Amino acid sequence: MALILIYRLAFAAFLVAGLWTLEAISRTLHKASMAERHEQWMTWHGRVYRDATEKDMRFEIFKDNVDYIESSNSAGVRPYKLGINSFADLTKEEFQATFNGYKLLTKSISTSFRYENLTTVPSSTDWRKKGAVTPIKDQGQCGLTTESNYPYEARDGTCSMQTKEKTSQAAKITGYENVPANSESALLKAVSMQPVAVAIAANGSDFQFYSSGVFNGECGTQLDHGVTAVGYGMWSSQVACRMLSDLSMSEKHEMWMVHYGRVYKDDAEKEMRFKIFKDNMEFIESLNSGGNHPYKLGVNAFADQTNEEFKAARNGYKFSSNKKLARTNTI
Repeated sequence: MALILIYRLAFAAFLVAGLWTLEAISRTLHKASMAERHEQWMTWHGRVYRDATEKDMRFEIFKDNVDYIESSNSAGVRPYKLGINSFADLTKEEFQATFNGYKLLTKSISTSFRYENLTTVPSSTDWRKKGAVTPIKDQGQCGLTTESNYPYEARDGTCSMQTKEKTSQAAKITGYENVPANSESALLKAVSMQPVAVAIAANGSDFQFYSSGVFNGECGTQLDHGVTAVGYGMWSSQVACRMLSDLSMSEKHEMWMVHYGRVYKDDAEKEMRFKIFKDNMEFIESLNSGGNHPYKLGVNAFADQTNEEFKAARNGYKFSSNKKLARTNTI
């Protein structure tokens, strides 16, 4: 009996030790895979670090953020998705400090509301279609002058305000008023008549990594970011939500650029990349709709690259003709 007991205890200890070993191996493999993803992400976004210490620190932040993003998406409980964007190696605090610089105005203003007596509004409004606002751009911390005087350049850098032309006024604000607080109907009236400047609390991780869908994350009162409300509509796939297939190719390209954080150095490069994107999209959609293959293609991060560019950048295997193809590894 004692021998059987000892055997059982030994087996249990062996089993526990084995489980610990498997868990350790799983963690190691996960970390190695994540390291590869971090390298790919660095290449994609042109990110470089000053030394190995900073890289290790940024990798840990990247890993934590990716784990959070994938855990949130796989839970499937939110009507929106998060994405691994260009902010994936920043902590929530760093993101807030860099991009959330809105300062709340404290001076008193008029309490009147010009659209108070508006009784009917259209069922949907999109000021982008009416040319009232420019397309979405990664403007960083710049962008308060006219497009003609200070054209947008899709590259990292600092705001250049050295010439009189670039600092000339784009417009003069002669007055403004607040939309009544805590009133969705008042906001609806206002947006039906014009784009509306909105201050929001963008200090959560979900906002940092938002990718698509109807955002209904936590709302706060510490307003730290300025955006523009450019329209409204029915957010339902059964009613008026425009699916990807209903979008024009240029709209798909704009959405793809936002999703993958892609910016181009000038309009010429953007036009060239759009043509490549269009050709790739048409090929993908044609193959998938044909139903003649047991696999599907997807619109991924390489959708604006030619086949030759993709192969040159990522297929680095070199065949050596002076070595045998088959070999035996000694264990």
